[in-house]
Amino acid sequence: MRILLGLAILITLALAASSRKLWSLRRTRLGTALTTGGWLMIAIGMMIGPHGAELITHDQLEVVKPLILFCLGWVGLMIGLQAHRSVFTKLPPLVTRVALVDVALSVLFVGGATLAVVMAFDQPLWAAMPVALVMGVCGVSWSAEVRSLAKSPMQGQAVTGVMRGASGLGSIFAVLAYALLVNSFVISAYDSGAGGALVDTATEQAITWSVLRMGIGIGASLLIGTAMGVLGLWLSKLAGRGEGEFLVVLLGLVSFTAGAAATMGYSALFVSMLTGAVLVNLPGKALDRIKRVIIEAEQPLAMVLMLVAGVLTDPAVFVNRPKESCALIAAVLAARAVTKLGGSRWQVRRGLKIEAGAPTPSLVGLIRQAPLAIALAAGYALSQVGRADQSALRGDEVLMLVIVCGLIAEAGPFFHKPNSPAKRDTPPAKPTSTPATGAPPSTPDAPTEPEGGAA
Repeated sequence: MRILLGLAILITLALAASSRKLWSLRRTRLGTALTTGGWLMIAIGMMIGPHGAELITHDQLEVVKPLILFCLGWVGLMIGLQAHRSVFTKLPPLVTRVALVDVALSVLFVGGATLAVVMAFDQPLWAAMPVALVMGVCGVSWSAEVRSLAKSPMQGQAVTGVMRGASGLGSIFAVLAYALLVNSFVISAYDSGAGGALVDTATEQAITWSVLRMGIGIGASLLIGTAMGVLGLWLSKLAGRGEGEFLVVLLGLVSFTAGAAATMGYSALFVSMLTGAVLVNLPGKALDRIKRVIIEAEQPLAMVLMLVAGVLTDPAVFVNRPKESCALIAAVLAARAVTKLGGSRWQVRRGLKIEAGAPTPSLVGLIRQAPLAIALAAGYALSQVGRADQSALRGDEVLMLVIVCGLIAEAGPFFHKPNSPAKRDTPPAKPTSTPATGAPPSTPDAPTEPEGGAA
């Protein structure tokens, strides 16, 4: 009975969070910041979770884990549907360059800062590496939402087009990086009395990064994603015009894909993203219906995911490890500022040929964390390595730190005041052409991250 009560609470709150009355709060800057990033639902999840009123416990989350995986699969499918082959051919080089460099710098600087702080507190390298890489991957990209920056009016499509395009492309790269780096860790058993040799019956365990697991995982994920994409398109055609049959096909497709990935120990986000990428690149009229259903259901499912993230978090990390947690947050935010406001901001200004000294207040939004980071951290918290005691920080502790970093990063642009109301994000005086981008300043064909959800 308690399990059914917890499930009913999750679904009811998610539906309430998607109501028009609540989303009318987006008319204000504060309401936009709270609802779009999912912060309100995360706060509610923390209040009703094991560390709050205990209306939902960890045991209940174990029972409803298929629902959580389904939400992750839905987010992955939505990201994959952006990966149409025409997007990559029409995308301005500047957008692709900004996204690729951001991935490299985020993993290097944010992951490196995390590794340095964690090892400074006497943690071994093998225990710190999973935490460092997951924090680095969660640092990739930024929020594509621009409504909460309304106090700083946008200068047009030049800067915001690059920001939104690189954000959508960055989401694809972030899920790929997670599958390559974070999802390739395994827990290996070692015999401490045999010089660390791998044995069948061991007394100690360590976390190792396996190239073999990465290769097998990527190959199996490609196979599952491709097969489910082709199968999904065929079943969609069989469903005909019936909305009920079509919805059953789509729900079954996401459930089976995410469940198969989780059962085999792979990322539900990555495999579902591959399924979406296959679907969007196959010919067929069912694609428009799939997109419509995905977009319509995106908001309540995203809110379920944010609620679950709030329940999964462990605020006790600030009590059990206060110095390490605060130092880690400070290091991650500093590395993020260098990566986004230094590297990404410089690339956008240089690529769009914005005059030196011209204010670009909208580019401050680059420091905001992408909502996808919380989905990635939630997936890590549910993984085997994320639950392992051998890790320097457990997955629920990492999720808590990612949420706090995202909340602090969100506050910067929200309270930012442009220096000059007359000059805001001024583009070149006569932008007759933009050779650096290879396309006009606007990027209408760029993949964009939906403003309203966690993807």
